[in-house]
Amino acid sequence: MNKSYYKSPIGILEIVCENEALVSLKLVSAAGKSDNETDFIKIVRTQLDEYFSGERREFDIKLNPKGTDFQKLVWKKLREISYGKTKSYSDIANNVGNTQAQRAVGSACNKNPIMILIPCHRVISKTGKLGGFAYGESIKQKLLNIEAKTIIPYLFALAPLPAHADIVWPSLYITKGMLSIKTILLGLVIELLFVKYFTKTDWKQASITTVIMNLITTVLGAILIPLSGLGSEFVFDFVFHAYDKFGIGTFHWSHWLVSYLLVIIINTLIEGLYIKSALKLRLKQTFPWLIIANGISVLLCFLFYGINF
Repeated sequence: MNKSYYKSPIGILEIVCENEALVSLKLVSAAGKSDNETDFIKIVRTQLDEYFSGERREFDIKLNPKGTDFQKLVWKKLREISYGKTKSYSDIANNVGNTQAQRAVGSACNKNPIMILIPCHRVISKTGKLGGFAYGESIKQKLLNIEAKTIIPYLFALAPLPAHADIVWPSLYITKGMLSIKTILLGLVIELLFVKYFTKTDWKQASITTVIMNLITTVLGAILIPLSGLGSEFVFDFVFHAYDKFGIGTFHWSHWLVSYLLVIIINTLIEGLYIKSALKLRLKQTFPWLIIANGISVLLCFLFYGINF
């Protein structure tokens, strides 16, 4: 066996290889004495570098984890969970052919000898909470964050979002829903009715105003909502970890609530300023009904995409 140590963003990882196969990858408190570094270990290091930098989503490394037949079956199913996706413990139990084996699945995940490459961090509770992890929930969250960060450059939220984006970056997930054709079209109809009724303009002027207003909102909102949301989510990460530390639990609903309020406030500000400029109306006149219109649009997004508190 060859042993080596790798300094990663989540801590020091101990790499153990045997016969050109990885048998163990685990988090340790400190680096020990490394053996002679083989070409295989260099490949493992390189692929870990690529994973943590967001360049690699799949590993091309032979694995040979030691465990019972049931554990190996669970670990095999874990490797089928794609990068950026999550499954519940009950999903894995169904996949191994025993719907009552959720606790056994959790135990197999906890005894997983090759973290990251056998991605037990992608298994979460059916309720959406993180669930347990051999190295603590904060490490599990960090690994999910690392995978979720590959979506941050897509500020317009047009790229497919990971299944756990609603846990890690709610504002991006909401923006994705807000920019869908279904939500935009229904939002246009709702706001057209509001513009027509409250501004007392004719249908042509109301239609032009609504279309231009939504084009501006879509472009600026797609940038501002994720950016402001990411800021709030970094704060909430700190709060969540503080709550977890004291055993109170994560207030997942409050995270979502703030993200939703950000969407409504930002859209209302953008649209209010445009209407003030185009129709010469005071902000005090437009803000109340714009808040209602955007609230309805966000509610539609909530209904269509099943985002829940």
